[in-house]
Formats: sequence, structure tokens, C-alpha cells
Amino acid sequence: MNSHASNKSLVRQAIAQGKFPKSLYKYRGTGENTLAIFESMKLWFPKPSSFNDPFDCNLSEVSVHTPEEAVRFRNHILEGRPNRDHLSSFPVSTAELEAIMTAARARVIDHMGVFCLSRTFDNILMWSHYAEEHKGLVLEFDIEEDYDFFTTPINVVYTVEYEPINHFLDPHDAVTRLISTKSKAWEYEGEVRLMKPHTAGLVSFKPSALKRVIFGCRSDQVFVDKVVALCSKGPLRHVEFGRLSTVSEKFALQLAQL
Repeated sequence: MNSHASNKSLVRQAIAQGKFPKSLYKYRGTGENTLAIFESMKLWFPKPSSFNDPFDCNLSEVSVHTPEEAVRFRNHILEGRPNRDHLSSFPVSTAELEAIMTAARARVIDHMGVFCLSRTFDNILMWSHYAEEHKGLVLEFDIEEDYDFFTTPINVVYTVEYEPINHFLDPHDAVTRLISTKSKAWEYEGEVRLMKPHTAGLVSFKPSALKRVIFGCRSDQVFVDKVVALCSKGPLRHVEFGRLSTVSEKFALQLAQL
């Protein structure tokens, strides 16, 4: 089974098991970058260094690595090298390996793109913080329509405290924990992340993956008309539209078809 088929099978299985919802949502404002999405069919994967949380992708490493862990990490970085046996004969201190690890960690994080989505489309705070105080929109995506774009979704885990990571023991697990662990203060976001190594920047998605555009309760008609017009031609003609409004006597938003 090739990697694409394998990933497709894993994502389908995760959806069936309830680990991921079939639909994921992206909150957006009203600017030109939002309108450009409907013309380019591309979405921006930012570098973690641009995130608004100083702890995001920046967890503490364990303060002390044991000699056994250092040997394990050294074996990992020499894996696959034709001259591995020769290189492993040279003495290297734990401090030197820690310096190599720190540089490698910074390199990996600096060159990856991370796209953040939400499990919900009607969170009041999300609309306030990420969709221009309810003037913007939410894009609804169907994961199963584009397995290449939605490669290996990662659920964010929210916590008050966390165990420090240990790159020496398992570099892959350490990077996954860096991406997926956030403060409990962010729990309202219900975040699911996509990670693309070496791909910070614009990434194309299949038009069929965009199922619906949901406008906010403060979206003005000029903005709505622009988006509807952009979707009325070409590969986005299938897109549905909805609009949120406030609910009487409740702090809630309700969705109606546009």
C-alpha cells in the first residue's frame, strides 16, 4: 500500500472511530487574503513562530538527559549513514548532542507550516477573535474530499501543566507533542491542526473539499455578495451558504441557510 492510500485509510478509520469530525472549520476575516482563497484555492500554513501564544510549539525540554538517552539519540541521528560505525567510534559528549538537538529542533519548527482549524463553527469567542468580531466568515471543509491536504490531522490537547519533552528518547513524538499541546486557556478553540514539514506558505486544496461558507451575524451584505459571486463560477459552484444570527434569551448563535 502506498503512502497516500495508507494515509487515506488511517484518516477514514479515525473519522469512523470519532477521533476526528468529518467537517472542520476555518474562521476568517473580511480582508483581501480571505477573498483570494476563493480564487486561488490555496490556504496559508504559517510558521509556528508567528503564533499569538508564546508557549505554542515551544514546550520545555527535560533539564537533564541521561547517558543512555544520549546514546539512543546519537544512534538515531546516525541511522542510515553508510559510515555509521566509523562515526560512532568518535567520542561525543551529552552537551554536544544537546546542542545538536536544540539546533535540529529549531530548524524543524522554523521550516514547518501549521494550519489551525476548529471542530465548531458557532463558537462566540472564535468569531470575536478570528473573524473580525463576527463580520467575517467560516469555511467548512470535508476532510474526506482531500486526503492530501488533510494529511494526518492532529488533535490539540489542552492542559494546565505538562511533562517536559525529551527529544533524545523519541524525536518524532517530541515534535508531535510540541505541535499538539496548548494551555487549557485555549480549550474553547477545539483545535485540530495540519502539519506540513518544509511547507510554510500557501498550500492548494481541492475545490470539492470546501462544502459551505458560513457568514457571521455582523457580516455586511457587500461582503456576502462578493464571496457568493466568487463561488458562483468555476469549481466552487457547489458551495452552500449559511448565516448565523443571535439567539433570543441565550448566549448562542443559530445557523440558517442563506
